[in-house]
Amino acid sequence: MCGASGEIVRTFIARHAVGLREAGIEVAVVVLDEDLRARQHPVRHLWRLATRQARVSRCSRPTALARILVYRALAERSSDNPKDVPPSLPPQLPTVRVPTLNAPAAAEATRNFSSDLVCLMGARFLTRRTLRSIGVPVVNIHSSDPRWVRGGPVVVWEVLADRPELTLVVHEVTEQLDAGAILAQGAQPIVYHGGLGATTMWTMGAARSTVADLFDQVVRDAAAGAPRRTTFVPGILKVTPSVALSMRAELLCRRRSRSGAAAGTGSESAPPYPRA
Repeated sequence: MCGASGEIVRTFIARHAVGLREAGIEVAVVVLDEDLRARQHPVRHLWRLATRQARVSRCSRPTALARILVYRALAERSSDNPKDVPPSLPPQLPTVRVPTLNAPAAAEATRNFSSDLVCLMGARFLTRRTLRSIGVPVVNIHSSDPRWVRGGPVVVWEVLADRPELTLVVHEVTEQLDAGAILAQGAQPIVYHGGLGATTMWTMGAARSTVADLFDQVVRDAAAGAPRRTTFVPGILKVTPSVALSMRAELLCRRRSRSGAAAGTGSESAPPYPRA
């Protein structure tokens, strides 16, 4: 198992490790991505990210950089802290920390522990070399319907399109981003709670249990040799929205949060991180 999101990994282990073991399926190893390059060289990392996004969105690198900075400023504007966090990983469970999931040590860990399936939980893009080095099927969670939009960021595109929920999809990982066959899917209503940052945090926190359950289904299907594959025509590849769209998403989140509170929907009091 590989994970860039420790919370999703811990939720999955807490909810399903025992049941999977009883079914003869063992979680062999957890590989956690520490994203060292971004943390040690943030300016260089941002410029590289802007360069990649500029190619996709067909804008200049300074424009792409401005989009990223504005979106991040909005996405991180939340004074809310999770009230519940999943339990820590069991101490007996092998855990390997790597600078990036594309580091040789990540693929090496999956081979050393004879993994039959790799689950990406909140992962970044895996290179062709990494996929070939892993050598076993890899599945990933995508928090949008890939038939509609691939890439990211999460939540914001649904907010802008006035969609009431996210489509959570576990799919096969291929060299084309978010384009592999769908293996399981579920839904998560958008939880409006203040601005874009808080709304994103509360929505993705509420989605964690569903994501863990989807992975459990896919792991069991794979072990039984009966994966349920749904192929599709990939949707549009998205990156960070424009500054204007990010600001619109912020305003929409605040407006819908106020409307929900006035209507007594309870979104303001819903726990952002359900207990695992």
